[in-house]
Amino acid sequence: MTQAKDEVPGLILQKKGNLNVFENYRTISLISLASKVMLRIIRNKLKRKLEQECI
Repeated sequence: MTQAKDEVPGLILQKKGNLNVFENYRTISLISLASKVMLRIIRNKLKRKLEQECI
């Protein structure tokens, strides 16, 4: 499976084909590029902090 579950929020739309196959879906972002960058920075900082705390 791809990293889609780690991505920023968006709509998931079916392309064509079998609904049970993950590759038959695509996402549409609901936020701007600047927001994506900021969210990724915050996510990475939180992830590092949690790893330091051993949670």
